[in-house]
Amino acid sequence: MDEVIIRDFIYLDTDTLGSIISQLEKGLIKDLIEEKGDQKEISGELKAAIFGIGGKGTTGYLKKDVETETKILHDYIYDRVKNKLEKANKVVFIDENQKNILQNWKDGKLIKSIHETSFVLISAQIILDDYANFQEIAEKFNEIGNAMSYLSAGNVQPPDNLTKKERKKWEREKEKKIKETMKLDPKMLNSILTVIKQFFRNKLVVKVTPFPEEPYFRFVGDIKEDYLRDPIKSIVLKYGTAPASNWYIFGRISYILPKNYEKTDSKPNNVFLNIDEEIKSNLQMEIPMDEVFNALRGVDQFFSPKFPYVTFTPIAIYREG
Repeated sequence: MDEVIIRDFIYLDTDTLGSIISQLEKGLIKDLIEEKGDQKEISGELKAAIFGIGGKGTTGYLKKDVETETKILHDYIYDRVKNKLEKANKVVFIDENQKNILQNWKDGKLIKSIHETSFVLISAQIILDDYANFQEIAEKFNEIGNAMSYLSAGNVQPPDNLTKKERKKWEREKEKKIKETMKLDPKMLNSILTVIKQFFRNKLVVKVTPFPEEPYFRFVGDIKEDYLRDPIKSIVLKYGTAPASNWYIFGRISYILPKNYEKTDSKPNNVFLNIDEEIKSNLQMEIPMDEVFNALRGVDQFFSPKFPYVTFTPIAIYREG
């Protein structure tokens, strides 16, 4: 009996899959689906592959639940893309047993194992960083901290043997401790929010750590919420933001930074000093603003992933069993 593998997708970038399959199939699939009001027809080769229905016949497979049908189609296309790329030796598999990849990374020569156009299939633990939710929490951090402190300390009662005066003093001290618990300086909070809004607004980031002994060797990529199978809050409720189990992550490498890569002085004060100097210089000389933008790129670089991280484009995230 053939092995049965059932996948539980939480993320599937169908646009990227469609682009890849159209190149692999040289356009053969582009007309296989036709919208018909609230129905959808699957015909031809794809119909035969998915449902075992003759591809040349005139009878299509009709299903009114378009959303469910579309998910079935997308899951099938993922299988097709993955299998074709694997047969063409275009996919690098990575898990904690691939010690040669780990050693190349340590030597600053990861490019020996993975190219910047490689597709990767990684089996590893993941972390989901939801900056929109982080911003919501940061905006009300002190209020939330106060509420949680009251909830946790609300049932704590003073000792029975206290006098009335001692009881009042105890209550005041309790109130003071509650207000001081989980409280950040407002200036610090504003600084955090400024950085989030400017550089991470509404970002949803996945971090993949294939080697537990090297937590800084991570693959980092942006997730597009439109391609999540469920709302992010629902996914976090079910699995948490750092699930203990391993997941499969399929994607394509975006950028591998060399170990010694550093185009600018990345200290924040120096980055912003460079911008100030470039703006003054350009205003005085009335020349194009290229150097100002070059200085601004230093700010982007400061808040962008650097070595030891590797950036990639996630295409699919799932469990299987």
